[in-house]
Amino acid sequence: MFILDFKYLTKWKLIVLLQLLSLSLCAQLSNSNQVLIEGQIIQQLQGTVAAIPNAPLKFKGFGVADSDAKGKFFIQLPAVSKDKDNCIILVDLALEGFEIISPFDGKLSLDQGDATACANVKIIALKKEEKKNEYYSAQLYSLRKRLNKLQVENNLSVNRVNAINDSLIQNINIYLLQKSEMNQKINSLNEDLAKASSDNTELRQNLQRKISDLENAERKEQDLRDKLLEALEAKYLRQQKYFKTISIDLNDYLIRAKDVLEQVQHVKEYFPQSNNPDYVTTYNNTLKNYNTVLVKINEQHKDYLENVDHYWSSPEVTEQLAATFDVLFEQLHYPKLQPCLSEINKFIRTNKRKKADQFGQETFKELYPIILNLEKSIEKSMNLLDLKL
Repeated sequence: MFILDFKYLTKWKLIVLLQLLSLSLCAQLSNSNQVLIEGQIIQQLQGTVAAIPNAPLKFKGFGVADSDAKGKFFIQLPAVSKDKDNCIILVDLALEGFEIISPFDGKLSLDQGDATACANVKIIALKKEEKKNEYYSAQLYSLRKRLNKLQVENNLSVNRVNAINDSLIQNINIYLLQKSEMNQKINSLNEDLAKASSDNTELRQNLQRKISDLENAERKEQDLRDKLLEALEAKYLRQQKYFKTISIDLNDYLIRAKDVLEQVQHVKEYFPQSNNPDYVTTYNNTLKNYNTVLVKINEQHKDYLENVDHYWSSPEVTEQLAATFDVLFEQLHYPKLQPCLSEINKFIRTNKRKKADQFGQETFKELYPIILNLEKSIEKSMNLLDLKL
C-alpha cells in the first residue's frame, strides 16, 4: 500500500492569447426547467446580408418561432437532458424558396454550462434564386459535400463542423464582393469600348487584363479556400483529440479519487479482526490505480494547458482548465488526500483499527465536498472545451 509523495515541478504558465468572438448556442435560464433561445434570421445575398421578417422557424420537437420585422426571434423550450446526445436542436425554416445554410444541416448545439445567460444564435438562409449564380451554387455544393465527408470520416462535433462551415461561407462571400467589383469594371470597360468611335486598342487591352485578373483571382481564391479548409480541419481534429484525452484523464482521476474515498470510509475492513482479506487487495489496488492516473496528470497537465491555449485561443477555456487542475492538486491531493492517506496507512501499520476507522470517517466527510467541487469543475471545463472554438 502506498501513496505518492511528490510535488509537480512548477506552477503551469498560462500563455493568454486574444480571445476569439464566439456565440453561446444555448444556456440555462435562472429557471432551471427552461431554456431560452433568441437570435436573428438573415438572408445571405451575394456578399451581403439582409434580415428576413416574419419567418417561421421550426425547432423540431419543440414548436415554431416567428421572426419580427428585423428578423429577430426567441423561443422558450423545456430544459434539455445532460446527455450530450440530446443537446442538439434541429431548426428548419418553413418559408418557401429558402433554405438554411448556417448552422450546417440546421443543427444547433446547446451549451448547458451557463446558468444565467440566454442563447444568442444567428441563422443564415439562402434564397433559391440566389443559387442561380453558378459560381455561388457550385461553391456551396462543394462545401456541403466536403463537410459531410469530413463529418462522417472524423466524427467532428456539431460545433466544429458549424465553425468550418461559417468560416468558409464568409470566405466565399468576401470573394463574391471582390468578384462583383471586378465584373463592374469589366462591364464599364465594355460599355466604353462600345461607345468608342473606332477600335480603341488601349481600352481592349485594359479589358483583357481585367478579364485575366478575374480568372486568376478565381483560381487563387479556390486555392486559398482549399488551404483554409485543410487548416481548419487540422485545427478541429487536434481539438477533438485533446478534448478526448483531457476528458478521459480527468474523469479517470475523478473515478479513482471516489474509489479511494470509498475505501477510506470502510478502512476498518482492512484489519485482521474484520476477517476480510479481499478488502486488503481492493484497498491496495485502489491506491495503485489512483497513483497511476495521478502520475499521468502530473506529468501531462502543463502540455494540456499549452495545447488548449494554442488550439482554442480562449483565455476563458485555459483559465477554467487551470482552475480544475488547481482544485485537483492544491485543494484535494496535496493538502488533504495525501496526508490523510499517510495517516491512515500509519494506523494500519500499527494495527490501530479504531483510530483508523474514526479518522477514515472524518476524512470522508472532509473530502467528499472537495471531490464534488472537482467534479463540477471538470464538467465545466469539458463543456467549455467542447463549445468554445
